Amino acid sequence: MKKQFWVAYLLLVTGACQPQQAVKPPTDYATASAIAAKWPAATADTSPSIPVRFSKVLRSDIVSQPVRDVQQTNAFFRVNNLATLLQTVRGRPSDYALNGFRGSDQYRTEVVVLTAQRNAHDPTLYKLTGLTRTRRRIARFTGHIKFDSLSTEPLLTATDKRNIKNWSMVALVQSTNREPVQRFAIAGKVHLQEQHTTTAAGYFDGRLVVELARTKAGHLRTDAPFMHGPSLGGAQRYVGTWTTYQTRQVTPGILVEDTFGDALFKQEDFLLGDRDAAINPAYAKKGWNTLWENDEWWADSPKPSLSL
Repeated sequence: MKKQFWVAYLLLVTGACQPQQAVKPPTDYATASAIAAKWPAATADTSPSIPVRFSKVLRSDIVSQPVRDVQQTNAFFRVNNLATLLQTVRGRPSDYALNGFRGSDQYRTEVVVLTAQRNAHDPTLYKLTGLTRTRRRIARFTGHIKFDSLSTEPLLTATDKRNIKNWSMVALVQSTNREPVQRFAIAGKVHLQEQHTTTAAGYFDGRLVVELARTKAGHLRTDAPFMHGPSLGGAQRYVGTWTTYQTRQVTPGILVEDTFGDALFKQEDFLLGDRDAAINPAYAKKGWNTLWENDEWWADSPKPSLSL
């Protein structure tokens, strides 16, 4: 796994002989996101008053500074091709799956982005292909992300770094060249559309926020050091709804890169204990028991083609 140790609209198919019709992606992303934002319900943080949990700084005074200059925002997306950051599988040891859930039962869903490509004419638009896995069901998907906002984010202070060193359950070793000198957050609309392979297949509509850091070496990487940052510690956080093709049932869905934040669940509920943390049995029985296993289930699946 990448992290530290622990780390559309289709018409109803009424018969097998009927041909599938063209997809028209829905556009009501705001409604989808608003529904999903209510799940999971916020709960009070009952953990002891500590400055860091699971290497995440717990300060609640994190303030994003929106970039309102359109030319500056456009320049950021024009200069920075984010395809490799969105693509979770690139044939490297650091390949990983996004983790989350679809539905009110919070059963685990995994998503891998196998290809990501920026549009040649619109640097804010990316096409994706990949795979989803829920309850051992694997489905192919295609989709797109359309970024529409940029903000600057605070860097860790000297006190933050000292607290991470003293309170973190994992020793963080970072080379000087990987140290962030700037931090950003970008956000936009997302549409992911599974193939009509099973009765449970569907599509996802919502929004994505990605926290980024530019290093001293000039590279961009995902970075979420604050539990109360834009992604709630998830680095990449997809929030929206899944709609099942056959039943039209709409359920909330969230996907994250980093499961050690509060982007999915409150950590004091999801993980029990401190240094020897274990997944709460209530979540373990919903597919989360294998979260830390190095299961590259996507490896045997042929890579989808991507054309723009």
